[in-house]
Amino acid sequence: MLWYLLYPVRGTSDPPRLRSDHPIRRAFYRHGLITARYWLLCMLVSVSVGVSLIYPTVFQSDFPAAGLSGLPHHVWASTRAFPGDADKPHDLEMRQIWIHGSYMKALEKDLLRDVFVLQNAILGETSEAYVPGALGNTHPGWGYHSPLTYWNNSLARLEADPDILQTVNEDSCQPSFLNFTLRPLSVFAGKAFSGSQLEAADALVISLFNRNDDPKGEIWQRNIKIVASQSSGLPIRYERTGTPEHSQLFEYRIQPLSFRQNSLLAMAYGIIFIYVGLSLRRLKAFHSRFGLVVTAITQMTTSILASFTICGLLQINLAQIPQEAYPFVVLVIGLENIFRLINAVVAYPPEMMNTQRIANGMADIGHSSLASAAQNLLILWLLSLVVSPGVAAFCAFAAVALLFDYFFLLTFFLAV
Repeated sequence: MLWYLLYPVRGTSDPPRLRSDHPIRRAFYRHGLITARYWLLCMLVSVSVGVSLIYPTVFQSDFPAAGLSGLPHHVWASTRAFPGDADKPHDLEMRQIWIHGSYMKALEKDLLRDVFVLQNAILGETSEAYVPGALGNTHPGWGYHSPLTYWNNSLARLEADPDILQTVNEDSCQPSFLNFTLRPLSVFAGKAFSGSQLEAADALVISLFNRNDDPKGEIWQRNIKIVASQSSGLPIRYERTGTPEHSQLFEYRIQPLSFRQNSLLAMAYGIIFIYVGLSLRRLKAFHSRFGLVVTAITQMTTSILASFTICGLLQINLAQIPQEAYPFVVLVIGLENIFRLINAVVAYPPEMMNTQRIANGMADIGHSSLASAAQNLLILWLLSLVVSPGVAAFCAFAAVALLFDYFFLLTFFLAV
């Protein structure tokens, strides 16, 4: 788009061709030549960088970006601070009680026994057991979600349990009486995982829910104050008054993707695949189109996963946009850069040495690819200033993904 904007000045929409002695062209030529000569070293470096960046997202279940895998994929669910009037009447109240024991030893039986006492003191005689085949809450105005549900809210079952961790991991897909799935993500804090198996937790989390017009919330708050003032001899630390210092109004959305939205996404990705197929058919100078496709898919997948890792480290909330939409920008722009490089390389006669073809191709398109990347980053930054927070997060993700895509284009793809 940059070259189209400059058309009135330049008289052409084609990217400029730099002189052979231009310092930018010479820099990209040297980079292409070194990468072609030491292709194995460049591949090892790029693969090492890629693996180190995608490891937290793929293999660490407690990493923020990996937590997306614990959410349902058939809906678009998001939570954000309500941007409107803080005094607006709310629909649902939620209170959370975090119980800490010794460091990373929240699953010891002694602490779990104390939590039974604490839960009964706050909820009263309301700890309901789960009956298989009888899902649903008999009290539609309130409910709770507790780690004690793993033992059906039965102290006797807890005492008889020979292996707490095994029970938690085996029942992590079981529903509670509210039909909440007992995922460790929802009832434990400070979690340590080995693969998908919970190894330890630093805190137990009890969540209390009630509708705005249900008096149960006031009863719970009163009981929390009583427990906090008495302490009941439990080895648990309370706030001095049992009253939260502040409350925050959130807006929760759970929106199933409609047939129209799914159709538009499918159409967009279908157009991309058709474009790739037609472009590959025009390539006559490559022995393995399949290998080329695998390399491009590997590059773009690594860029996307690495971007999830960086966004997780930067605490960028990516839950407000459907996950299916995130690869789209990377596919569109990444494929453009890939085919630009391929066409530049095959434009040179096959009689030339491969190192010279790659170096000259990189020199021809290096400056235009760099300008295109800078243009896209500028557009994403400007968009992030005027759009909603959810779309701004998407812009941040796209910017990080485009940077990684450009890096792997100059290292991994060029070496292959």
